Amino acid sequence: VVTEIAGCGKTTAINYFKDQFSNSIAVDADDFHSIDNITKMKNGIGLNDQERIPWLKSICDHILTIENDFNVIFLACSALKTSYRDIFRTTRLDITFIYMKCSKETIHRRLTERQGHFANTTIIDSQFNDLQEPDDTELRRDVYTHDSSEDIKQLYDVISK
Repeated sequence: VVTEIAGCGKTTAINYFKDQFSNSIAVDADDFHSIDNITKMKNGIGLNDQERIPWLKSICDHILTIENDFNVIFLACSALKTSYRDIFRTTRLDITFIYMKCSKETIHRRLTERQGHFANTTIIDSQFNDLQEPDDTELRRDVYTHDSSEDIKQLYDVISK
C-alpha cells in the first residue's frame, strides 16, 4: 500500500511497480470514493473518519475479492492515520506500506500542475492536519519510508529484493 497525501506520487508509483512485476495489478483508492466525498474534496473540504472508514473498508473488501487473481496487488491509498492503516492490517493479507514522504511545497507544486483530478491545492491543509506519519512501531513492523522527491526506480530496487 503506497500511502501519503494527495500529490505525493502514489499512483505514479503503483503503475510503475505494476509494470515491473508479472501478474500484478495497480488499484487506486480514489476510484472507490463516493460522489459526495469527491465533491467535498473538490471544494477543499477534508473528509472525516465517518466518511473515510467506510471508504477504506470498501477498498479492503475489493482487495480481498481479487487477491487470488494476482501475485502482487499495488494499492495507492492516502491512509493518513495509523487507525486507517490498521484497517488494512486487520485483513488476512500480507501488507507492506510505503510511506511517500513529501514536503508541503512539493505537494502544492504537483497539485497545481496536475490536470483532471478532484484533489487540488485546496485540500492540502486538511490532509496535512490529518496526517499521522508512521511512528517507530509502524516503521519496525511494516512501513518503509521513501522520499518522494527521489527517483521511483530507487524505491523499486528496494521493494523488489
